[in-house]
Amino acid sequence: MTFSHRLSDSASLELMTPECTPDIYDLTRTNHSRLREWAAWAQDDPTFEWATAYVHGRVEAYFQGNAVPCVVYESGKAVGCIELRIDQDRAIGDIGYWLDAAAEGKGLVTRACRAMIEHGKSLDLQRFELRIATENERSSAVAERLGFELEGVLKQTTPVQGRRLDTGLYALLVGDETDEPVAKAEAAPAA
Repeated sequence: MTFSHRLSDSASLELMTPECTPDIYDLTRTNHSRLREWAAWAQDDPTFEWATAYVHGRVEAYFQGNAVPCVVYESGKAVGCIELRIDQDRAIGDIGYWLDAAAEGKGLVTRACRAMIEHGKSLDLQRFELRIATENERSSAVAERLGFELEGVLKQTTPVQGRRLDTGLYALLVGDETDEPVAKAEAAPAA
């Protein structure tokens, strides 16, 4: 089970494995108040049991060919997560991500998304989607930098903190991506 992609001299994407569980737990706990603003899955306090089940589910999805879940590392420390969720029947990849507050503003998410898009293209995906709360300006800016187009708004899709957020559906079709070069990820097919 390998997937590795260098994002910079000090940052990389690594496939999520059970050994990542303590990192995922610590990172989620540290960023919980920020994550609760945008993510339905982050409404309850994180526990180590939750992190264990989450990582197990993501690893299983990888082996089923339905996802490529990764941890973003910077200087050897876990600073975020990104996942390419794969709809094989429709050749669509949905990308979800989040970063530690201290890691934001360095271009890590943009580079990580580009790596996921390149990997998805190697799997013959033809369309990539980002679903972003309409109020989340930082993530919307990432989508625009990557060349994604806002196709529409899905009303009241995400329950967070006693309210429901609208979600912008951004899409990128293969052939429409930006011209910035992306190094290929080293990947092995799911076993």
